[in-house]
Order: sequence, then structure tokens, then C-alpha cells
Amino acid sequence: MILGAQLFGVCFNSPLGTEESLQKLKDMGYAMIEPCVALQAIPGLEKAIWPMESFKTLMPKIREMGLDVPSVHIFAPQLHMHTEELKQLVTEYGVKAFVVKTPQEITRLSLQQASIEYLTTADALAEVGAQLWIHNESADIATKIDGKTAYEYLLDLCQNRVYAQVDIGWVHFAGEDELALLKRNWARVASVHYKDFDAQNQPVVIGKGVVNIKGCFEFARAYGLPHIADQDAFTGDLFEEMKEVYAALGQGGQLRTGSSYLNIMDVETGEIKTLKYYPD
Repeated sequence: MILGAQLFGVCFNSPLGTEESLQKLKDMGYAMIEPCVALQAIPGLEKAIWPMESFKTLMPKIREMGLDVPSVHIFAPQLHMHTEELKQLVTEYGVKAFVVKTPQEITRLSLQQASIEYLTTADALAEVGAQLWIHNESADIATKIDGKTAYEYLLDLCQNRVYAQVDIGWVHFAGEDELALLKRNWARVASVHYKDFDAQNQPVVIGKGVVNIKGCFEFARAYGLPHIADQDAFTGDLFEEMKEVYAALGQGGQLRTGSSYLNIMDVETGEIKTLKYYPD
């Protein structure tokens, strides 16, 4: 099992330069990263959402570090007008998926319009073997259309040609059962983002809150999905807390690290039980 890190929170909060921050993640054991990239620079957020030229400059260095970049959060107006640029990133850098969000205005019409744009983009990406994923926030989970979350309504409109990147923290924050949502969408979930909150819905280090991290980890492990830590907020030293995240998620599977766990897995339920921990 390989663990990845979503970079928005890390890059936005890190006191270090981007390359030094990435090297620290690599040294902890994170093997893949998921950056945020804008086709047009977003003023004030260049450190957390890289302009495209920054992404292209950093990629050779990221490869030298031995970090994989299988998916990228992409920010672009009229995304379907930029499919050739996205396809170039697939062929040049090996990106396998691009991640978008539900529109900020959540109405039946806006979601129908978004689905057309997303389907056009997804079909173009499929030509080079890549996918388009939708990442949920809390609003598209809390908003209901036809008795289901707006997020799932949008996924339905996308006809299984666009996939789900489920942020289980935001699902829980919005009052839904995060594991139940994963299970009912099992056929179209492509990736799981881990985020955690306490009982008052305040962000905490992943593994220290009330979100069902263990159950969702077992689901993702059973279906072979990418595990991506999405720690947005930090209350102490950023890199110490990212180490805690790595250790917490590592209890669910055999991470490639100096420490190791002796685990057994129920092949029918996906439940994993740790028999023994072997420290460094």
C-alpha cells in the first residue's frame, strides 16, 4: 500500500520552499503527491495552487525525488476548452487523472451544465488513457436533489464516464455517513481523500477525530484505491503532524517504511487486523 499527500494544505502552510517541503514528505515515506495546478495563475495562491509553468518546472525535480504524480487537481475556466493541454500533461508527465470540483452554485441546472463540460473533458482524456475525477466538498454533500446528495446527482449525470474522488472528511462534516456513501458508489469511486474532524466539526490531525478513517481505509484497501492524506489545517509543526498522519494511516496496511506491521485481512469484508507492530 502506497500513501500519497494532497499538497494544498502542505504548500499553503509550509514555512519552507516547495522543493524542500516535498523532500520532507518523501523522507517520511509518502510515495505520491497530488498537487493543485491552475492553467491561469490565481493571484495570492501561487504557492498552494501552482501555475502551469511552475508545475512543468518542478516535475523533473519531483521525478528525481522518486515521487509519483498520478493525479492533479486542475483549476481552469471552461475546462473542456483546454483538453489538448491536459492530454499533453498525460503524455509528457504520466498524469493519469485530473480532479475537479462541483460548481460553487449548486442547482439542478448548474449541475446539468457542469456534467456536459465534464463529459466532454473526460471523453477527450480517455483518448490518452486518463480520467476525470470529481472531488466533493461539504456543500455538495449537504445539498440534496431528488433525494440524493448533489454530488451523487452530478455523478449520475456523468454516466460513469467521470469518477469520484471522495473526501470522507467533508462527507462526515456535512452529516452523511462516509462509509455508506463510499459503499453505495463503489463502482465509480477512483480515489479516497482522508480528512478528519472532532465532535464539534473542528479540523484535527487525521486519525485523531471522529471520522471513520479505519472503515474507509478498509474499503479503499479492498478495492485497491489510492490513499491520499488531505490535511488542510495544522495546529502544531506541519511536518510532525504529517508524520502522525502517515503513522495513523500506516496502521491499516503495510506501508513501505523502516517500521512495519504484521497484519491479516478478511478477504470477504476487507477488515484488517494488526497483530504486531515492529518499530524502526
